[in-house]
Amino acid sequence: MKEQTKKNLKTAASVTGLALRATYLAMRHIAKEQYPDSVYANQPEEQNPVKGRKVVFVENANDPVNADGKQGHLEAVGNSTHIPTFYEKYIKRGLDVVLSFGGLVVLAPIYAVTALAIKADDPGPVFFKQKRVGKDKSYFELLKFRSMSVNTPKDVPTHMLQNGGITKVGAFIRKASIDELPQLWNIFRGNMSVIGPRPALWNQDYLTAERDKYGANDVKPGLTGLAQISGRDELEIPEKAKLDGVYANELSKSSLAGFRMDMKMFFGSIFSVLKHEGVVEGGTGAMAKELAKTKQFDYEFTEDFNGFDLNNRKHTYSVLMSVYKNDDPGFLSIALKSIYDDQTVKPDEIVVVFDGPLTDELYAVLNEFQLGKENVVKYFPQEENHGLGEALRIGSEKCTCDYILRMDSDDISDSHRFERQIAYVETHPEIDVLGTDIAEFNESIDEDMRVRSCPEKHDDIVQMGKKRNPMNHVSVCMKKEALEKCGGYKTLLLLEDYYLWLNMIASGCKLANIHESLVYVRVGNGFDSKRGSKERITGWKTLQDFMLEHGMINKKEAMMNMLYIRAFVNTPSCVKKVLYEKLLRK
Repeated sequence: MKEQTKKNLKTAASVTGLALRATYLAMRHIAKEQYPDSVYANQPEEQNPVKGRKVVFVENANDPVNADGKQGHLEAVGNSTHIPTFYEKYIKRGLDVVLSFGGLVVLAPIYAVTALAIKADDPGPVFFKQKRVGKDKSYFELLKFRSMSVNTPKDVPTHMLQNGGITKVGAFIRKASIDELPQLWNIFRGNMSVIGPRPALWNQDYLTAERDKYGANDVKPGLTGLAQISGRDELEIPEKAKLDGVYANELSKSSLAGFRMDMKMFFGSIFSVLKHEGVVEGGTGAMAKELAKTKQFDYEFTEDFNGFDLNNRKHTYSVLMSVYKNDDPGFLSIALKSIYDDQTVKPDEIVVVFDGPLTDELYAVLNEFQLGKENVVKYFPQEENHGLGEALRIGSEKCTCDYILRMDSDDISDSHRFERQIAYVETHPEIDVLGTDIAEFNESIDEDMRVRSCPEKHDDIVQMGKKRNPMNHVSVCMKKEALEKCGGYKTLLLLEDYYLWLNMIASGCKLANIHESLVYVRVGNGFDSKRGSKERITGWKTLQDFMLEHGMINKKEAMMNMLYIRAFVNTPSCVKKVLYEKLLRK
């Protein structure tokens, strides 16, 4: 019986092998036949006149608006000098053929089901064909499963479509990245690679020129790339192009560097899809829209500061931020733009501490932000990660201005934030630390945000500080001399800010808050559960000991505080969320 089973398995393997070989040969023949048409070889009028040339984008108000929303055109300024490595030329192509062929065979049932669903949902062609920019800026015909109505404009990027045009089936296949699967045929045919910059539309001249700055057009476009798994629709064109350039540079360094980068992108893309983020190509307007929303809020300002003229302010102002390797590049880019480009009153200095080595994606965002602002934006890399408290201690010592404004790497400052806080501290010189309310959101500031509000007056802040953190750390503006007076930031896991306020109160500093939500704080990804994490118990014990030593509380109050925090830590996360929404927030 066993011998018969072995014989049957061997026969099945042989038949399967022969079938796969026949399928491969047939597909290779079809691909070779199709390739000339896919690159418009017989249609000179459809080919790119600047193929193989280096280009720049020249803005011109007389030119029509292109797919990037800009008026201008490309001008050639030289020739491409890219020389592919052995890995890029041979090994990478071999991997592309193996992976694309395997994908086409294994995913054949998904192709069939998807095609039937598209037909049933919105009658019309199953595939969507579009002219895209390939290696060396040559044009090719890209394939996708059609996710939009047949009436949707063809050569408009997704992010510029006002009404979307996405069908019900289209919404699902885009979310799951199924719409990109036909590009496995583009890869098998030789138009694309599995890993590489997403191919631009033929009329995205600005994106093409930005990519040329970093050599990103010298390599084959891919199904997924560094920009897609870094920030996707949240990244603006210059940031996306820079990330694409990081990838192209690694690919050109050496065969080993190129292989390592491809493996990183391959597994990063799988992780992105498993998290249901999808790997989508670059809309570039989401970040600008998110920042623009902060300018639309109607504020009832709590005080007019007697018409204080900000041009006559007496002091200087630094912004202090720490960046860590696990930070999201897209969120960081939004945060950075919100503290400078979009502020009605700009800071004199921005100090950013790199809390240990960062990712290439984060470095790209930071380098792009610093361009043209080198005298304002100052970076202080650290060789190792030491935690937020130590990073802020280092950063505060590097700040050269009279006041320090705090900012986190994933939050958004309202465009009026610095204007309001600077006017307040200039007209209230007795105040050492000024905080504001914060508005908390999960995904978008379009949500009904919950507000964390703290007491306005110093005495009330002191009273709240006996039981809870009385300031919103990410919103504060503080005198540097007051920070130095109390000994600066100290390391206390997850409680560095609370510890700082207690030290400042003990040192005789005056604290205040204004009831204006001037910082929008991202609280998704388990933020509520982190606030009540078990790691805080040891820190809370340190806080109680400090307050007892300085006569802020008595032993009974310290005991009750510890009972409270232990109970809160052991409360289920779902209950904590309700407590925050119903009791601890407005």
